[in-house]
Amino acid sequence: MRIPDFLRMNDWNIRRFIIVTLSILVAYDGIFLTNKFLFKVPILPQLLGFIILTFIPGFIILRILRVHNIDRVINILLAIGLSLSFIMIFGLAVDIFFQYIGIAKPISTLPLLVSFSFAIVILSLLSYIRDRDFRESQPFLNVRPLLLFPFLMLFLSIFGAYLMTMYGKNEVNILLLLLISVVPLIVIHDKIPKELYSILIFAVSLSLLYHTSLISIYVWGSDQFFLTYYANQVIEKGVWKLSEGVLPLICILAPVYSLLCDLSVIWVFKIIFPFIYSLMPLVLYYIYKKFNFCDRPTINEKFAVLSVFIPVFFYVFYRGIPMKQCIAKLFMAFVLMLMFYNLPKRFFLALIISLSLIFSHYGISYFFAISLVIALIISYILKYNNTLSLNFNTLSLNFVILYISLAITWYMYVSSGCIFNSIVHIGVHILRSLS
Repeated sequence: MRIPDFLRMNDWNIRRFIIVTLSILVAYDGIFLTNKFLFKVPILPQLLGFIILTFIPGFIILRILRVHNIDRVINILLAIGLSLSFIMIFGLAVDIFFQYIGIAKPISTLPLLVSFSFAIVILSLLSYIRDRDFRESQPFLNVRPLLLFPFLMLFLSIFGAYLMTMYGKNEVNILLLLLISVVPLIVIHDKIPKELYSILIFAVSLSLLYHTSLISIYVWGSDQFFLTYYANQVIEKGVWKLSEGVLPLICILAPVYSLLCDLSVIWVFKIIFPFIYSLMPLVLYYIYKKFNFCDRPTINEKFAVLSVFIPVFFYVFYRGIPMKQCIAKLFMAFVLMLMFYNLPKRFFLALIISLSLIFSHYGISYFFAISLVIALIISYILKYNNTLSLNFNTLSLNFVILYISLAITWYMYVSSGCIFNSIVHIGVHILRSLS
C-alpha cells in the first residue's frame, strides 16, 4: 500500500507542504482553544500538539536550509532533533523577550500558543521564499504487512504497563520480553528485510522504555522528583530565571510540552521523554553502518543492528523514566551522526543540535568537548604520519572551537558557573604550587 511519505515532508511540493503544515496548525489551534475554553476534546489536543512541536519545526528548518533527497530515516531523525532544538532556543528567547517587554508570565499557555503559532507561520513563509523552486521527489511510502510485528510489541508494552499499574499482573510484560529476545535471532536468520531494520530498532527500544516508564501514575526514579519539581515551578510561576542554574531541557522543553499538549509534567516525562530517548539506538545504528566490520555489506548491516541491541538490552537503558543525561546522549549521538554523513548544510545542522546538547546536561556536554579535542588531535597526528586513511567525514576545527566557546560561555555567564570558577581557582593554585 502506498501512502504519502510523511517522513520526508521537506521533499514535497512547496505548496502542498505549506498547505498541510498550516492546516495542521489551524486544526491544532482550534481544537486546543476549544478544549481550553469551551469543552474537553479527548486525545486530539495532545496528539496534534505533539505533532506540531516534535516534527513540524524541523521539517520547516530543513526546507529553509534546502536539505533534500537524503535517507528517509536520517531525514526524520534530523527533523525531530531540529524541532527539539527549536523548542528550547525559541522558548528561551520568548522567556527573555517577554519579560523584557513587561509580560509577567511568558511561560504560560496563551503567550506560548500565540508565539509558537506566529513562529510557525513566519518560518513557513521563509521556507516558501527559500525553497519554492524545489521539485517534489519520492512523495510516496510503501507500507508492508511486516510492520505489524514491531507495532505489536509497542501495543504489548503499553497494555502490559497498564495491567501492571491497575492489577499488578506482569504476564504481558513477560510475553513482551520473550518476543523482544527473539528479535536478534530474526535478524541473524534473515527473517526480516533489512529495509525494516530501522523500524524494528525503534519499536524494540520504545517498547522496552514504555514497559517500565508507564508503570504507575506517578514519577519514579532517582532524579525525577527534583526534575518534576523544577518543571512544575516554572509552570506555576510562568517564568524561568536563568540564574537558577537548571537547564532549559527541564525548565523550557518539559513545560512547553506540558502547556501546549495539555499534559501534566508527569506524563511528559513518562510518555514524551521516552519517545525522544528511544531514537538514540536508531541514531547509533546509522553511525555503526559506517563501520566496515567485514567485506560483506549484509554482514555489516547485521553487525550494526546487533551492536545497537547490546546497550538497549542492558537494564540501565530501560530501568525507569529517562533522565536529562539520556536526552543529552541523544543530542550527542545526533552530532556524531552528522560527522559520518556528508549532508547538505551539516555544519549548521550540527551547530543547532549541539546547542541542545549544551542545554541538556553540563557533564555530557563537557565530556563531548574533551572528546572532540582528543579526536581532532589524533586525526591530525594520523594524517601527518600517513599511518591511517580516515574515510569518515569529520567536522571542522571551526566547529570544535565554536562548540567549546558556546559551552563555556553558557556556563560562565548564564548558569551561575560557580563550579567553573572553582576549577579555575584550583588550576591556578596547582600551577603556582608547581612553580
